[in-house]
Amino acid sequence: MEDKNKQKASVSGDRSCARQHGHRRIAGWRSDILSRLIIGIVAVVIILGLIIPDRDFSDNENRNLTTFPRPTRESLLSGDFTSDLSSYLADQFAFRDFWVSFNHDMEIISGKKETGDVYFGKKGCLLARPATPDDDAMSKTLDAMLRYHEDYPNIGMTAMIVPCYAAVDPSLLPAHAPVRDQTGDIASENQKLSDGGYQIVQAQSALEAHADEYIYYKTDHHWTTQGAYYAFTASQGVLDIMAPTATYTQYQVSDSFQGTLASQSGSYSTKDDIFVYALDADQTKYYVDIPDLGQTTTSVYDSSKLDEKDQYQVFFGGNHPLVEIHTANKTGRNLLVFKDSYANSLVPFYIPYFDNIYMIDPRYYYDSADILMTTDAITDVLFVYSQNTLATDTSLADVLNDASQSAQAASDASSDASAGTSDETSSGSEAVTATSANAAEEVNTESVAP
Repeated sequence: MEDKNKQKASVSGDRSCARQHGHRRIAGWRSDILSRLIIGIVAVVIILGLIIPDRDFSDNENRNLTTFPRPTRESLLSGDFTSDLSSYLADQFAFRDFWVSFNHDMEIISGKKETGDVYFGKKGCLLARPATPDDDAMSKTLDAMLRYHEDYPNIGMTAMIVPCYAAVDPSLLPAHAPVRDQTGDIASENQKLSDGGYQIVQAQSALEAHADEYIYYKTDHHWTTQGAYYAFTASQGVLDIMAPTATYTQYQVSDSFQGTLASQSGSYSTKDDIFVYALDADQTKYYVDIPDLGQTTTSVYDSSKLDEKDQYQVFFGGNHPLVEIHTANKTGRNLLVFKDSYANSLVPFYIPYFDNIYMIDPRYYYDSADILMTTDAITDVLFVYSQNTLATDTSLADVLNDASQSAQAASDASSDASAGTSDETSSGSEAVTATSANAAEEVNTESVAP
């Protein structure tokens, strides 16, 4: 009986071993098939990547793509070539746009609340993460702004720092999302500028009062034209431009805008509308000069940009180093604007109130801003910056410091010229005195001569 039980146990054990062996073989086959499939997909993608021409620009991401790096002795030794090659392979990956979008869908399914610097907000909104200020860069920028005001104490200077949507309406953020206190950052910066003599436009308060309206795009980091208009109304009293009151007609020019946040996140399920505000007929005649394009136009809007990926470029055709707006107004006031792209949809509202408006984007501007101040009779200076740009960018400080150096050099040259003129006048006076004395002496000599 015991032998039979042992035989049964042996048979049962053999069957169990056989089953386990079979399961292992099946698992091995599955693993082998999966490995081969993955290797095959990677091989196909690599082959396609070699066949498909490289792209210089990604419309969806709205940025330039890395091209194949040129190896040099220096780049090979420093490791830069390896880093650049990695960037190139990531950027030129076959069907990159599909994989970016696929990755976004997987992140949403997995419950992820953000990707990179973009939050997946409520009501279909994509929200830019409020930037943490670079303390060194911010200090340089604010110091340069204050120094610039000291160089031109008789010119009114105003600052408008614009918060991102997440700071204006935190209720749109995902639950428990870690967010920088951008409101506090802006308040601190405004206080420092105010102490240095700047007038402050409280853009955040103006926007918060209309938070339930369409004041920011859902797929882009910019404010809408409506948001820009509310900021403009908040600036009127500060800039003393309450009259005359301009009237506008609103036009919808797009219903298919998908902006930078859609590009960064790979989320393309939402589309935005773009509206423009056109001055009603015969209120202000003006024309726009864009020197870097050698272009003159009679409109601040470039409708051709609506056919491109970045439709926000409909305002002035995008960013330029310098834009000049010349009007037929007779206000006796000329406005200089230092700006990032937020100003592009804002500045048109100022046209009825100034004779000339000059817009400088320091990120692309390499001339001296001092030239404009001295030759174009600037009466007002306005700084319009999003906090996310101001927090990390140093180009504004560079342009302002260069202008301050130019102003100081001009002042020194003027002082030297004045001193030279004074010396010449003094020498001339001495010469005249000497000549007069000699003449008097000759007269006296003649008068006593026999």
